[in-house]
Amino acid sequence: MKTRTPSILLIEDDPVVAKLIEHRLTKNQFRFERRNNGLDGLKAIRELSPDLVLLDVMLPSMNGLELLRQIRSEKQIRDTRVIMLSASMKIKDKEKAFSYEAMDYVEKPFQTDELIIRINKALAPVK
Repeated sequence: MKTRTPSILLIEDDPVVAKLIEHRLTKNQFRFERRNNGLDGLKAIRELSPDLVLLDVMLPSMNGLELLRQIRSEKQIRDTRVIMLSASMKIKDKEKAFSYEAMDYVEKPFQTDELIIRINKALAPVK
């Protein structure tokens, strides 16, 4: 029986970071889409129902923490799995992300191997 390849939505406005992540997602055979701002990201979550969202904190049009809060407030998408990505070292940002039930919080710069490990952990079936 062939298993379905998980879909990942990357919401990241930095083209260099996005290219790096996209390269690793492709290498690891994930299906993915990318949006580069919060409002387009929210629309894509509603339309695509991705298995996982990689969400940057600092985004144009709607920051990632506000987007995560919005995800959790909408019945149809509230169970979306989200890993936050951020160059911000502010503990308040981490606290807010986890209070909105982010699965993980990865600080930039990060090792792409570690990000793939965290993605696989986040995609593992919930026990």
